[in-house]
Amino acid sequence: MSDEYPLPAHAAYIWLRGDQIFLGLPPLPGNRHGHTVHFTADERGIQIMLDILRARSFTQTSGIGTRGAPVQYDIEQIRKVMDRKKAEAEKDLELEFLTELGL
Repeated sequence: MSDEYPLPAHAAYIWLRGDQIFLGLPPLPGNRHGHTVHFTADERGIQIMLDILRARSFTQTSGIGTRGAPVQYDIEQIRKVMDRKKAEAEKDLELEFLTELGL
């Protein structure tokens, strides 16, 4: 028997529409409802998707609103933190460059 079937309980559906990745999260055992979240199809969006899938694979009972089954609000907050960290890193890099120039 193949390791591919049956599908594990933490499996998800993934599709692309325009510049958005959609991640359909079926309910895990013990939950009644699944849901779908979406994020931009860029490096950070793919990182968010991988983090969610990784979290789902470690637990078989994630409820909605957890790392393995975040709601859209959680996705937006994660993205804001990622954007802020990127801006801070770019600012630090710019300051380092200016310091090297003696400015």
